[in-house]
Amino acid sequence: MPAKKKTTVSKETAAPKAVKKAPAAKKTATKKAEPVKAAPAPATKAPAKKPAAKKTPAKKAAAKKGLLSPEERYQRVQTEAYYIAEQHGFGGDDLRYWLLAEQKLAEELG
Repeated sequence: MPAKKKTTVSKETAAPKAVKKAPAAKKTATKKAEPVKAAPAPATKAPAKKPAAKKTPAKKAAAKKGLLSPEERYQRVQTEAYYIAEQHGFGGDDLRYWLLAEQKLAEELG
């Protein structure tokens, strides 16, 4: 006896199954709650505050006294040495420019 032929149906040609959707929920009208207003604070007069004394930053105070942190001093000498070298066309002895810059900074800070 001959074997049965299997027939296949491609998905493209097969009839799509009907999908049932659940009924949409009905929207009910709701009232929005009004914001509650805070009760006004009782009218009491607060004592007047004295203006705070301004404090001088520590860095500025240190600079006035001639004290700089090692990093600040190094940066100032470095910048000044650059300007001195620039005036001489960047030719010459770098150590000499550095020493001149240190001397100038020492005179400025006293």
